[in-house]
Amino acid sequence: MQLVSLSRGEHHRTLVQAQLVSLGFILAGIVLGWSTLDFSRPAAWLLIPGLCGSLLVYAGVYRLCETRVRPAGG
Repeated sequence: MQLVSLSRGEHHRTLVQAQLVSLGFILAGIVLGWSTLDFSRPAAWLLIPGLCGSLLVYAGVYRLCETRVRPAGG
């Protein structure tokens, strides 16, 4: 019910934060299950850099949006 009272910008912030958390958990799961990955498949080699790249892009977008919303002094 809290999402109903949020402004438009806060909805986007919540979505990006949720995506950052989910990507973090996915990467943690990959680290924990490293021995089960089949590196004979090309997708296994693309999965990890793809997820890390996504995490970096989302973090960059989040940081950019936060700096635009909040002035430098406050």
